[in-house]
Amino acid sequence: MNEKLKAVLWILVGVVGTIVLFSLIVAIGCAINGVTFGEQICLWFGKSAGAIEQVADATAKITMP
Repeated sequence: MNEKLKAVLWILVGVVGTIVLFSLIVAIGCAINGVTFGEQICLWFGKSAGAIEQVADATAKITMP
């Protein structure tokens, strides 16, 4: 098998493994807290929503020449 193909496949396996591990952690959090998957993610990462809105507002005010 080609070495480049092996490297791409290992990277793909790593990405899929990371997604599976993250989903498992969120699912455990859902079971502990008694909320849905989406609600759990919002509980963990929803605090940054204010910063995202500020960046979006700031970039909307910038006019391109």
